[in-house]
Amino acid sequence: MTYFEKSTENFLKQLEFCDTDFYDVLTNSQLLEYANDFLSSYEIEITEGCDYRNDQNKDWNHYCDLASEWADSQVDIYNSVLWEKAPKFQWWIDDALNEFWFDQSRWMVGLLQLWQYLFYSRLTGYVLNNLADYVKA
Repeated sequence: MTYFEKSTENFLKQLEFCDTDFYDVLTNSQLLEYANDFLSSYEIEITEGCDYRNDQNKDWNHYCDLASEWADSQVDIYNSVLWEKAPKFQWWIDDALNEFWFDQSRWMVGLLQLWQYLFYSRLTGYVLNNLADYVKA
């Protein structure tokens, strides 16, 4: 019997996005790049028995807080970039309107930033949920 080393690299190799809402927006390789960036930015490693949905890392930060922080860092600040990406994210824009209170004074730019935050926060949540399941398996 061969031993399969549980590592971040092996986790990313088996991570699937094809049956998710994310896959319609970015390619699988782009999604894996974002997942890898999130995990490496915060040095998230495979830890036996860790529940990445609820636990803290060695610096006492909750993984879910790190996910929110990373998602926030991915939000574009330039209007032209937000407008350029908007057509691909139509479903996420509608969902952001339903999920967040929207300040009318921020107009469309604020809405476009909300959908980006929603997209990236759900992406990191998806990665953490799959990572927790990967560790348990």
